[in-house]
Amino acid sequence: MRGGTYNARQLQTQLTLAMVDVANQREPGYLGMSGIGGCPREQYFRMVEPKLAEAQQSWYSMAGYVWEAGIKALLGDTEAACKTISNLEPFGVGLIADFDARYRGHIDHEIGNVLVEVKSAYWEKWLRIRGDGQPEYKHYAQVQSYLRHGRGRWDRAVIIYVARDIPHKLFYGVGGLPPFWCVDVNPNTKVQDELDIKAKWILRCVDLRDPPKCECGWCRT
Repeated sequence: MRGGTYNARQLQTQLTLAMVDVANQREPGYLGMSGIGGCPREQYFRMVEPKLAEAQQSWYSMAGYVWEAGIKALLGDTEAACKTISNLEPFGVGLIADFDARYRGHIDHEIGNVLVEVKSAYWEKWLRIRGDGQPEYKHYAQVQSYLRHGRGRWDRAVIIYVARDIPHKLFYGVGGLPPFWCVDVNPNTKVQDELDIKAKWILRCVDLRDPPKCECGWCRT
């Protein structure tokens, strides 16, 4: 928006439209490795009936990109950070399963032989995950799928959980630790095999147009 004069209303409109546009830059028609640990019925309908993101989803998507870019910058890769924040390279390295090109993933970052996945979470959720001492299963499944289909590109993964918001008076309530929690994830062949079987099953359901049963309790009937 160079040149000319713009008012607050015009800028607000541009920001809102751009936020939604970023959230909807997802190629339709594929099964995402990022969701393979979730409900199979949800993944089925995300593939066969992709819907545009609503305002809340768009905000979370934008916030995720902002934190991802920030982490890359803190890790010393300012070029990758700039590409992410400017939406020139929103998905990073792309992965495609050898058994079906419809099963795909896009990583956040890599440092040498280590895959890096960045997850931002609201304060209460961040505290819960950190308190559990292990990543959420859906994130664990995601990086296991990436490790499998990276075909030896990485030896292991690290999930970085970032507190998206910290109540001012509670910052030091967890010992004054920084708002990052990093978790090692080593390859697990058994889990990777199970996730590939699940992916093949969902894709088979897609071919048959036979939605699998809901396992999360939130899907359409």
